[in-house]
Amino acid sequence: SSRIENLAVDIAAIVDPEQATPGENFHLRLRVTIHEGWHIYSMQLEGENSNLATVIRFQENSFPIIGKWEESLPRIERDDVLQKIVKSHNQFAEFNLLQRMPETVAPGDYSISGVLVYYACDNKVCTLPKEAPFKTRVKAGVRR
Repeated sequence: SSRIENLAVDIAAIVDPEQATPGENFHLRLRVTIHEGWHIYSMQLEGENSNLATVIRFQENSFPIIGKWEESLPRIERDDVLQKIVKSHNQFAEFNLLQRMPETVAPGDYSISGVLVYYACDNKVCTLPKEAPFKTRVKAGVRR
């Protein structure tokens, strides 16, 4: 799993389990550590704040996705910068996506990479959108 330093967050990408046989599901988990004093926003923001929502974009990912990204429970609190009640993550957030190893996949290692696009805010300012890159590997096993 990789860890990349970035303003306000560190991100680690983990595949669970690290090996899946054809037809099996696996989870991609993005564990985001948010630096002291900062917060990032939930993936689910409504209305005029929706452009501040955290987004995950893939660069490399050849595996079918099952369902939607799930995130750890956000805090619902007043944001002093936006002057509104919003859903945000402080200290730590996890984003989890269920994927399937295709029946036809050849055994071997496959790369999964992308970026977490987020706005980081403290109680006074918000950054412009930042991209925290992530990269990990999943091993396609042999059918049992």
